[in-house]
Amino acid sequence: MSAVRTARLRWGNYDVTLTDEEVLAAGRAVVQAGLPEQARWFKRWAVDIDGERVGAKWLLSYVTGIPTSDFQSQYAQDVLGNRLGLTIVDVRTSQETAITGTVRPTSKDDPDRWLEVVSAEVAEIRAFLSGRAETRPNDERLCDWVHFCYTFGLNIEGRDLFALVNEADVSAWCLERTRKLARICSLKAVSNG
Repeated sequence: MSAVRTARLRWGNYDVTLTDEEVLAAGRAVVQAGLPEQARWFKRWAVDIDGERVGAKWLLSYVTGIPTSDFQSQYAQDVLGNRLGLTIVDVRTSQETAITGTVRPTSKDDPDRWLEVVSAEVAEIRAFLSGRAETRPNDERLCDWVHFCYTFGLNIEGRDLFALVNEADVSAWCLERTRKLARICSLKAVSNG
């Protein structure tokens, strides 16, 4: 007989202690009652409950009351799998074994469309920076663009966009995150000549 595993979660206003036995009992009860459709929506992490695949994020939300919008699926995978020792399935690497669960619908794989969307975004950013844009985007949009530039290695553009952000019109969190990304862009722009 294995020892009961316990995990304490402190998340925002939530302070919950769970055991592996409690989570399994709750999971089994909901499986027997009939899983809601949302329990079968998962992109990567699922919990195996007596052969039934249940979304890890949904299950953690179900047993704690913490809304799924308040945490990432990796957090659920860590709590349920690593800390509580439940069987977690990575359906991304073994999707053919996800027989009872369904993968949340994703966009159709269309690399030509992706290239078109990214190219249009780059063109819009460069038009704005060169003064050819008809309107000025709001400051949150400029922050989004800095993140986009950081992601795609457009370091000069990311650095230059941040200089145009009106700091009073952006939340403190967004501003700080964007400042860090712009700083990295600036360093890379200088080092890459």
